Amino acid sequence: MPRVSHGSSLPEIPLYSADLEEAMQDTLSRLADVDLIYDLRCEMLDNLSDSKSQTQRLRAESEAIYQSERQPLILRLADLHDRMMTVTLFRTHH
Repeated sequence: MPRVSHGSSLPEIPLYSADLEEAMQDTLSRLADVDLIYDLRCEMLDNLSDSKSQTQRLRAESEAIYQSERQPLILRLADLHDRMMTVTLFRTHH
């Protein structure tokens, strides 16, 4: 089936609704993994006995990593949603 690539590490975006649903589930799963890892990092930082400034620096680094991993997934979900809406609208009008 035809697919669209965006030149990143994310899988190509499918053009058909069944593939779109699968891609959306995969992306949601990856997003849940990113969120879980971030939560675990935060929990670990809460339990550190390092200095407050060290903990704050590590927390800021963790937040930056989280956002850089999360943002492409959120953008992909938005794109997949738009494509699903297009497919749905096309089906209801034809």
